[in-house]
Amino acid sequence: MLTMLNKKKLAIYIAGILTIGSTTSIFADEQKPKIPLQIDPQKEQFIDNIVNEKVTKQFLPMDEDEALRIKKILMERDKQLNAPAITPDILYRSVNIDSSSPYQDQTIYLSPNYVSTLLIFDKMGAPWPIDKYVLGLSEQVYNDNIRTNTLVLSSKKSNYGKTNLVLSLKGLDTPIILSVEITPYKVDYKTEVRLNSFGPDSQPTVFKNNNDLSYMGKFAKEDFYSMLDGITPPNGKYIKRPTSLDGVEAWANGKTLYIRTKDILISPSLLPSEYSKMQAADGTYLYTIPNISVLVLSRNGQPVQVKVE
Repeated sequence: MLTMLNKKKLAIYIAGILTIGSTTSIFADEQKPKIPLQIDPQKEQFIDNIVNEKVTKQFLPMDEDEALRIKKILMERDKQLNAPAITPDILYRSVNIDSSSPYQDQTIYLSPNYVSTLLIFDKMGAPWPIDKYVLGLSEQVYNDNIRTNTLVLSSKKSNYGKTNLVLSLKGLDTPIILSVEITPYKVDYKTEVRLNSFGPDSQPTVFKNNNDLSYMGKFAKEDFYSMLDGITPPNGKYIKRPTSLDGVEAWANGKTLYIRTKDILISPSLLPSEYSKMQAADGTYLYTIPNISVLVLSRNGQPVQVKVE
């Protein structure tokens, strides 16, 4: 018969054998290869189609027609946001400037998103080069030698503002000061600024002959320049005479007649003098002829008879 001690030992031995067998079974289950999940090919293709469709919609959430409609909506929105509330009146004009006065009661109009061009001319219509200029709103001084008579200006984005423009012209000691106004209502596209002085390039073309006119003083030469510019000389020697044709002006001085026109003189012949025929930069002529009552000009290729009263 087994004693109590021997029974306990036998129980411990049997329990150990059972524990080892259970552990071995567990490891055996873990080492057994797993069989992969088997899916029907049609179902697999169906799942792939769903995944592809969702990815496509994530990156291309709409079709071409819907995308075009959205683009047009966005373009119209951008147009409404950026279009000005009003369109400014566009100005093409000429302003006259007294070169002896530094400040001029003339205003140049700028408008946001537009560029304005200023052209500077002298009294003969010749370009007057700009040395430098300062525009108050720009907070910058432009000291470069521009060397042309053209100035291009633009405004900042604000719709309203006032300042001034200072022009320093070649050979002119007095600066020209103009007012500048920024407004959405009108803009100077092109402005011709004309000074009442002779610029550095204003010498008229003189068709010389062989006669010596060295006796003619400077004051007499200024008289020719005045008549070429359409101004009666102030010394009282020249009498303005009416003519029968528009665009033709006449002055009489004793036995001499001076004709200002853009037409070509046919008859009579010019008087023999150094200044018998002068031409300004704008194509206007000044002819020196005998003091007669009828002359013939060529206008547009056709002879025209002109009466001088």
